Amino acid sequence: MPDKPKYKTPSNIQALYYLIVLVSAGMIIYEKSKRDNEENLAWLLFWFVVMMTAFYFATRNWAYDNPKPKPGEEDTDEADLPEIQDVDIPSLDEMIKKLDETKKDE
Repeated sequence: MPDKPKYKTPSNIQALYYLIVLVSAGMIIYEKSKRDNEENLAWLLFWFVVMMTAFYFATRNWAYDNPKPKPGEEDTDEADLPEIQDVDIPSLDEMIKKLDETKKDE
């Protein structure tokens, strides 16, 4: 079975993808801001396809740069985990009594 292709694009190409997404989104907004009789569905669809293609290439690169760990390979240190502290939490009745006491004191 042949290996899957690995995608590695430089960060300047990634910035180009961002720019293409922003420009195409701006053009879609521009087309939608025109009057109804001047709006052209073909241009809207064209810019939408351009934007979605740029999203595809950008996310393909993001997935390559940030791979998910395989099951069983998770590397967690015990120092990274938060400490669970034993805290005495009052019941709802105790909270209501305390609130009523503070209101009576005022």
